[in-house]
Amino acid sequence: MNSAELLDLPETQARWRDAPVLKAGVQVLPFDSSSVARRYLLVRGDGRRWHISEYLAGVIGAIDGEQDAEGIAATVTTALGRAVQRVDVERVLTGFLTANEIVERPAGADESGLPAVPSPGRPSSTTLRQPLIWGRPLGLVTRVMAWLFRSPFAWPILCGMVGIQVAWSLTHLATISRAMHSSWTSDVLVVLALVFLSLFLHEFGHASACRAFGAKEGEIGFAIYLVFPVFYCDVTDAWKLSRRQRAALDMAGLYSQGLFATLMLGIYVATGRDLFLWTFLAISASYIPNLNPFLKMDGYWFLSDMLGVANLSQRVGELLRGDRSTMQSMSRTMATLTYLYLVASIAYMTGFFYWLGKYAVALLRGGYLGSIRNVRLASYGDFTDMLPALVSLFASTLVLVFLPFLGWRTLRGCVAWMKDITGIVRNQRTV
Repeated sequence: MNSAELLDLPETQARWRDAPVLKAGVQVLPFDSSSVARRYLLVRGDGRRWHISEYLAGVIGAIDGEQDAEGIAATVTTALGRAVQRVDVERVLTGFLTANEIVERPAGADESGLPAVPSPGRPSSTTLRQPLIWGRPLGLVTRVMAWLFRSPFAWPILCGMVGIQVAWSLTHLATISRAMHSSWTSDVLVVLALVFLSLFLHEFGHASACRAFGAKEGEIGFAIYLVFPVFYCDVTDAWKLSRRQRAALDMAGLYSQGLFATLMLGIYVATGRDLFLWTFLAISASYIPNLNPFLKMDGYWFLSDMLGVANLSQRVGELLRGDRSTMQSMSRTMATLTYLYLVASIAYMTGFFYWLGKYAVALLRGGYLGSIRNVRLASYGDFTDMLPALVSLFASTLVLVFLPFLGWRTLRGCVAWMKDITGIVRNQRTV
């Protein structure tokens, strides 16, 4: 929310007769972004966050429990060097700050004239979050790993790790091709166990980077992202970091996973056991979806932080709704890059829906029944022979479950978009 939006908040009958008081735990912190105007991070006691303007940050900073709206207006006027009226401050107090429980509701005010307490916001794409490790046990691990993310160790280790993997892969293409066409079912359980361990280390990388950069590491757990099972790490406190630190933290999971992959490659070179080569290749393949800048995974957050645009997908949504207020605060270069991202997102989602629909049709025409048949046939043999068929059936089932879920979310988004567009057109006609 920017200062222009705040000034457009509706008048209420409530008046602040006493000095406003902030709720416990409210913080206002500088936020490193590419915005031309200064931006700040507003954090409520329960952890909910907003990116706010310098004007709103000044109002909140002037609330000391002693000044009334007139005194706050004078303080903000001095700080910003431009006139701020009492009525402007009262609109903020009785609007955004009260509705979002940043300040206590004014004593003696007419409650019917105050905004209702808002809902928690849009539902998260992550559900069924189950913490697995947190607190002191997590701290013991991150304390040991944190040095990997600090200078002067991080860059030499990263360059060495990438150099080893790329050099070996380019000089052993025939070995990789042989491994990809060979049978590995006898070692499938070991390979899967090692890949899952690397995924867990991925989350430890994010948590350890938080500690290395001075942010508080959150819990590591298991959750459902859309309909897909994933591990997660709570890095909420990372919003306090600089853009470069946030970008490094975004890549910290892949960095940790890459170190483990390099270890697997080293063991393969030393022992010649193909299971370690398969583990290395499987972990390397997992980099691709993680670096996807159009899904809310590491690549998306890295791009968002490098551009200095808080939550790119939200900016894209604003543009689709015809709201360009946030774009006006960006530099011309960053605004252009955001528009390019919008175009690329539309192209990607079009291709993604086409591929997903084509794959779903193939499944419904017999592919899914074929996967079930393969599991049944493999059940007559060893479990390690049946496991690849089970993995294929599981992936096919996820796609079929994901389709109606994605369709519902898309329909709901289109309805909301149409409502926003209709409202904008109606307002323009009124003006």
